[in-house]
Amino acid sequence: MVWQHWVNFIAGLWLIISAFVGLTLDAMVTNVVVTGIVVAVLGLWGALQHNSMRRSEDLTHRHA
Repeated sequence: MVWQHWVNFIAGLWLIISAFVGLTLDAMVTNVVVTGIVVAVLGLWGALQHNSMRRSEDLTHRHA
């Protein structure tokens, strides 16, 4: 498994746990926004890596 998947897993667990730790409303909003940004960036990065790997595999198969 790629490390980005582990970070997404931990971020998801943090969102679940943070609902029960008594954060103020402002802290909860900040928490959700920052965690959402992290998950979105890692998701985009993973998708771009997947696409670039598929393109390089396609080029390798064409030239073989």
